[in-house]
Amino acid sequence: DVPTTLYLDAAGWMQAIGHGSKAKPKIVPLHTFDTSTATTLVAITDSGHLFRTLVANIGEKPTAAASVLPGLAGEPIRWWLESDLPSDLLLVMSDGQVKRIATADCEGGDRKGGISIVKLGAEARVVAVEPFDDDAHIVLATSDGQGIRFTPEGLRPMGRTAAGVRGIRTEASVVFGGIPTVDDWLLLATTKGMAKRIDPGELPEQGRGGKGVRVMPAGKWGPLHVGALTSRSEVIVYETGDGTEPTSVSVLAFPQTARDAKPGKVRGHSAVIDRIIG
Repeated sequence: DVPTTLYLDAAGWMQAIGHGSKAKPKIVPLHTFDTSTATTLVAITDSGHLFRTLVANIGEKPTAAASVLPGLAGEPIRWWLESDLPSDLLLVMSDGQVKRIATADCEGGDRKGGISIVKLGAEARVVAVEPFDDDAHIVLATSDGQGIRFTPEGLRPMGRTAAGVRGIRTEASVVFGGIPTVDDWLLLATTKGMAKRIDPGELPEQGRGGKGVRVMPAGKWGPLHVGALTSRSEVIVYETGDGTEPTSVSVLAFPQTARDAKPGKVRGHSAVIDRIIG
């Protein structure tokens, strides 16, 4: 049981360096955990699979997640240390479904291929995994610019084989899902590099399963591509393209607009944003 710092980047590369080692991080970490080799790391992928592995299985040299998690299905989108897993998880799917599942029902995941924790619809994927909160609102946004904010009232825990229930009625794809706090901005970006920030409270509270309201009007700036919630002064963004390094961008560089107003350019940043880390 050796004290260890664990590094994980956005492309699924992993590196674990024991305290006192002369090894240096060789990846740009998205997540860093101070832990030990006896700790279990949990990953949830966009294919709806959950994997577990001991930190001891991760080497001091950068290693692809697929080498540590045999039979990896999908791309890892959320990591936790086992001891930090919330009691319930909220899953948001690209087809508008949402699901609450108790982590007590997610035992296993250390065998090849992990375990499936949601039944996905055809061509659907998991776009967000969050700690479930009975008292918080849930916000979803779709590629055609619709957004919805609803309470989780009546959203009961479901077993691993359940598909979930409708969060938003849409024929587009859900590209963002999250649970805002009182100080959060909602950042939204399009496929043509335009973006905006709005107060998520501008979305009127509605019943789950509705069509929502407009958060990005149609226009030459392209479909809604990615979103994030943040209360920080800066976010990390990844640009579209292979091998791009993350960039720190001020939240204030995202133009503040009304909920249904057009987006603008991100000040000092002209590239198309592929991912925003709040």
